[in-house]
Amino acid sequence: MDIFNKFQMEMAAKELKNMMPEYEMLVNVIAEQMMVYFNALIKAGFTEEYAFELVKEHGANIGKLI
Repeated sequence: MDIFNKFQMEMAAKELKNMMPEYEMLVNVIAEQMMVYFNALIKAGFTEEYAFELVKEHGANIGKLI
């Protein structure tokens, strides 16, 4: 790896590290969305097992709406 590529990698790593607080907020929101979806499926009559499978399949992007 030449010095320029090494410098680019170091800068990218530092930027990713600086973004960690925002990333943590984002994944917390996604986790909450997934739990809301799971609970709504249960309330709609799905079993916990099937609701979990649907959440695993769709994640937070239910029906690819977002």
